[in-house]
Amino acid sequence: MTVFAVNGDAGFRAVARHQLAGAWQVPAELVRFAVAWGAESVNLTWKGRRLELRAAGASVSISILEAAALAMGTGGGLNRLQSLGELEDREATTLAWAAGTDPRLLEIEVHGPAGGALLFQKKNNRPRITSLSAGEERSVRLLLVGPRIGRDRAQEWLQTACRFSQVPVLLNGCDLRKGLDSGSFRARIASPLPAEVALGVPHESPRLWLLRHGIVETRATVPGWPPFEAAIEMAGEVGGWASPADLRRTLSGSLPALVLRVVDLMLRVVPRLEEVGESGRSSVVHALLIAAKSEIRRREINEASIFELFEAGERRRVSLEDLRRWSGRLPRTVDLSIQVGDLREPVLRLGLGERELLADLLGRSLEIAVTVQATKENRFRGWLSSLADFGIRLVSPPPLAEAFMSPSEIALARALESCLDADGSMVEVRFTKGGGVIRFSRRTLRLPRLNTDVQNCGRALQEDPASLYLIALALAPENWEVSPSVRMRC
Repeated sequence: MTVFAVNGDAGFRAVARHQLAGAWQVPAELVRFAVAWGAESVNLTWKGRRLELRAAGASVSISILEAAALAMGTGGGLNRLQSLGELEDREATTLAWAAGTDPRLLEIEVHGPAGGALLFQKKNNRPRITSLSAGEERSVRLLLVGPRIGRDRAQEWLQTACRFSQVPVLLNGCDLRKGLDSGSFRARIASPLPAEVALGVPHESPRLWLLRHGIVETRATVPGWPPFEAAIEMAGEVGGWASPADLRRTLSGSLPALVLRVVDLMLRVVPRLEEVGESGRSSVVHALLIAAKSEIRRREINEASIFELFEAGERRRVSLEDLRRWSGRLPRTVDLSIQVGDLREPVLRLGLGERELLADLLGRSLEIAVTVQATKENRFRGWLSSLADFGIRLVSPPPLAEAFMSPSEIALARALESCLDADGSMVEVRFTKGGGVIRFSRRTLRLPRLNTDVQNCGRALQEDPASLYLIALALAPENWEVSPSVRMRC
C-alpha cells in the first residue's frame, strides 16, 4: 500500500496566491464578498499601510470564520484542504486571498443577533478566534495591516470593479459607483440575464461587463453583433467561485437571446430618436442595420422609420420598406456633416457605415449627392474655420491616446461626445497634456487634463452622472447643442 502525504501549506498557497491575477484584485474581491453576504453599504478606508473594510448589513456565519481559521493555519493536511474547499463552496475564498497578501496583522470581525466573533492573526502565527456578544445589527469588519498589495493598481481596479455596484461602495469617502458612461438611451432588463443596457453607443461591437454580485469580474467584446454596452449580472448563472473564463463560457449560451432583447429595445426607442444628438441617432440606426443584415428582427426593422429624408425643404422619416417601394431612382445620400439646406434635391442623411449597410440590404447602389456651390461668404467662412483649426493644432499639445487616459477622463470624453453636436454633426472630445485653456475647432473640443474646470467637471460626473447637462454647458462652445434628453435627466 502506498501512502500519500497531503501538504496543507502548498494547497493554501495555491488557493490564496494563484487563483487571482494578482494581489491587486483582493480589495475588490473583499467588496464582492461583503455584497454577496448581504451588505447594504461598504466603506473602505485605505491610509498608508492600513486597509479596513466595514460592511453594514452583511451577515457572515461564525462557521465561516472557523473554516477560515483552519485554512489559514499551518500544516493541517487533509482537514486544512477540506476547509479551503468549504470556503470555496460558500463563496468565502476571499478570506484566504486576504491572508495570502501576507499582512502583518489580519482581523475579521462579524456581528449579528446570534452572536459575533473576531478572527485575529499576526504574521507567522496561528489565527485565533474570540467570541463576541450578540448585537442587533449585522456587520463585517476586515482589517489588513501591511498587506503586500500594489496600492495604485488596486485602487484603479476598485474604481473599475465597483462602478456598477447596487449598494454604496466608498473608498476613503468617495463613492465608486458611476454605472455606464456611454450611450444615448439606458434600460434595465431582467431576462434573459439581469443587466443594465446602453443603446446608441460609439462602438463597433457589443462591449460587455460581466459582474458577480454587482462587482466586475471581467469584460468581453463580441464581434459580429449589433453594438451596445451592458453590465450583466452573472451570479445567478454560476455557483460559487467562477473564473473570468467560466463567466464568458456561461454567457455564450445566453448571448443570442440577449442580443435579440437589445434589438427589441432599439426598435422601441426609434420614435424617440429626435430626443438625442446626431451621433446618438446615427449609432442606433447603424446597430439596427447590422441586426437586419444578421436576420435579427429583420421584418420589424424593415418597417421602422429610421432614415432622415429631406425633400422640397421638408424633413421626414422613412423606412427600409419605403425605400424598397420608391419609384424611380433612389434618393442620393449626403454625409452627416453636410448642411442639407444647401442641397436642391431629395436626399438621405447617412453616415458612411449606414450607407454601405443600406445599399447592401436594398441590393442597390446609393449615389452620393453633389452639394450646391458655396457662396463667396460661405467659402470665406469655411476658409477662416479651416485656418482656425490649423492654428489650434499648432498651439495645442497633441491629443492623448486612450491608453494614456484615466478612466474618469475617458468617461467624461465619451459622455460629452454622446450629448453634443456642432451644426448637426458629431463632435470629437480629445484630452491633451498639461494645463492651459480649453480650445475648440469646428467639431473638436480639446480639454487640457490639468485645467481646473476640466478636473472639477470630471469629478462632478463621477459623483453625479445626472450633472452631464451642466457639465456640457460649462465646457462646450456656445454654438454647440446639448441633447434635450440629457437636460431631462438633469
